[in-house]
Amino acid sequence: MIAAVFDQTTIDIRAAVSCSATGSVLKFDGFLKVYEEAAETKRAEEKNDEEEERNLPAVREGEN
Repeated sequence: MIAAVFDQTTIDIRAAVSCSATGSVLKFDGFLKVYEEAAETKRAEEKNDEEEERNLPAVREGEN
């Protein structure tokens, strides 16, 4: 079966202390479509993440 496809974004923050944030978005269900329970769980998690406003902001490389 074809693998699921996710868009993933990582933001690295370098200051006095370095940290990073990572987010992903499901773009194609692939094999997850067969496993409806897994797909429904993933969608529920994504919905919860959106409700908690955990989305990464739009940023550009080198931006302060």
